[in-house]
Amino acid sequence: MKTLLIITIAAVVLVGCSSEPKQVSGAAFQEYHRLGVSPMHIYEYIGEKNGKFYLRHKSMSLINQRKWNEETLYAEGSELNPTFLEQLRKQSKQFVEQKAEEK
Repeated sequence: MKTLLIITIAAVVLVGCSSEPKQVSGAAFQEYHRLGVSPMHIYEYIGEKNGKFYLRHKSMSLINQRKWNEETLYAEGSELNPTFLEQLRKQSKQFVEQKAEEK
């Protein structure tokens, strides 16, 4: 019984702590980006790399309101609306320009 409990806890920790980005559809990515910030969820655009566009998703734990869970989501650029892609690229360019001005 004790061994089963330890194995179960280890499995939950390993699966829950996965740091691999999770692929989502282009439509889902666009919807998450549109949602932005709410009391229990935060979707933040991170950037583009190798034709993939990334969002950081933070969600408040239902058990402990001081704890936030975090995962990285991505979508292939080919799945995203061209107008939306242009907006993301402008957003990235503005962020890079702001960082350059701060230095």
